[in-house]
Amino acid sequence: MNQQITLKDMVHRVLANHDSDILFKLLAGKISPLNVLKDHSIQSNFIKSIELEWDNLFDTSNNPYWSWSAVSDKEKESAFQMLLKKVEPLIAEEIYMVLKKHHSSCLSMYHWQLAFVKKTVDGLQVDGVSSSIAISKLQCRVNELHEAISDLEKVSMALLFFKMKEDNNEVLDDGQYEPIINEEKSNVDLGKYELLEWNWNSSISETDTEKLILNEGINDANETVANVNQLDNGKESAMRYLIFKRSKLAGGVVQDADGNQVDYLNESISRILNLQHNDEIQVRRIKEDGRNEYEVLKRRGEVNPDRIVIQYCIAHFNSINKKYIVEFQIIGGEKRYLKLADGTRIQFSFDSSDVPHLRMEDGCIVDLAYWKSRPETAKIIWNHHSSAQ
Repeated sequence: MNQQITLKDMVHRVLANHDSDILFKLLAGKISPLNVLKDHSIQSNFIKSIELEWDNLFDTSNNPYWSWSAVSDKEKESAFQMLLKKVEPLIAEEIYMVLKKHHSSCLSMYHWQLAFVKKTVDGLQVDGVSSSIAISKLQCRVNELHEAISDLEKVSMALLFFKMKEDNNEVLDDGQYEPIINEEKSNVDLGKYELLEWNWNSSISETDTEKLILNEGINDANETVANVNQLDNGKESAMRYLIFKRSKLAGGVVQDADGNQVDYLNESISRILNLQHNDEIQVRRIKEDGRNEYEVLKRRGEVNPDRIVIQYCIAHFNSINKKYIVEFQIIGGEKRYLKLADGTRIQFSFDSSDVPHLRMEDGCIVDLAYWKSRPETAKIIWNHHSSAQ
């Protein structure tokens, strides 16, 4: 039997036998839907299944040297690693189908519970008076409806991992570092938009940080683009030792060895290269449009202590005020109120006109950033739904 077909049948069988356990861990946020093999018990189940299917996977009838008894422990270990890598995308496909099926069940349960609540409300009063028994029944129905909504939200969040993966693949498959925008769908140039946020005549230093925060995003468009064009790309590209600084809320700047700013990388490029504060980079090549393409020399993995980032926040759109309201965050698969470092609950509000480049919609999942002790400077820096990024 073909090895791929055998692996696919094996994955289907293992997940069917442990469906409820895996689903519980997924919805509890204990494992990622895209990498369930990081859970040791689940990985152990697949290793046991590989042992049982060993003869079919390696066709030992034609090649007896691959029989279980003839293969050394080191060879078995290598074979397990190879097969687990092949199994991982097959598991993701099965997990997606399991989640889709569970989502349909949760949606049906939600509508069913909602109908019961409506029916209970309709029969709440008898002769114009509500009885304590009727109120008690309504409370029970509302609690059950709340549980149904929570289950539906959890499985929707789990499915979001596959949407994020799909969006990221669209960016990476293009093979370019600049933001990708479908011109037929949007006239917004994300690269130009983020260029407007940087004063190209300034150099970065610790004393300049406060000035950068205050002046962020207020430069004149024509003047900024003109300053960019005046840069000597050939001279800057020759500098091999460069440092990436997370001294912007969105994206970051590139400094030379003397601390002079020589480039700005927007949030899309920063994420594609997985750049962190103080990472060492170099110019990989100069593209046809004159811009530099970078590669990482050494990862420092540091964090700018003045830049606070909040990931996986839920942005709800208020159609009346034309604002996006952010007051919840997804942590471990659960929705929780946003809180500052001191535990104070906070709600952020953003004008829809401030984030056209992120192509947001009601309920999308975003990342925020603001300067330490200054939550009023908060800015939406990333939309996990948007394939435009």
